[in-house]
Amino acid sequence: MRVLLTLTALNLGLVGVFPNNVSSHMLHDQVASFLIYCVIALIIGVRWLLPQITKEFLYLSYGVGVALVVAEVMFRGIGYFSLTAFEMIAFVMAFGWLLMLLDRIESLINVGTESEILANLED
Repeated sequence: MRVLLTLTALNLGLVGVFPNNVSSHMLHDQVASFLIYCVIALIIGVRWLLPQITKEFLYLSYGVGVALVVAEVMFRGIGYFSLTAFEMIAFVMAFGWLLMLLDRIESLINVGTESEILANLED
């Protein structure tokens, strides 16, 4: 999980490093696509990477993953979305899901911390 989250953060930074201009357009698009692939890998792997995750979050994750793949096909395959529309849609879905993932991780950490505190209070 840590490796995938680090790769995602690096790719997000690289999307900003390489502007979408004539000289670095292809590099910008490649880094942005790899960012989406990292998020999709996190979505697919969340079941095994966080075994305590709820079924509701798992289903929501798969829905976001399918929506990202559909947006990618509509942009690259069909050409329905413009680059700006695709980037906005993919960013909102991926970043929103990442925020929910971090919230779930924090709640899992808090549950462990709370049970340790209660066990120490009972002693």
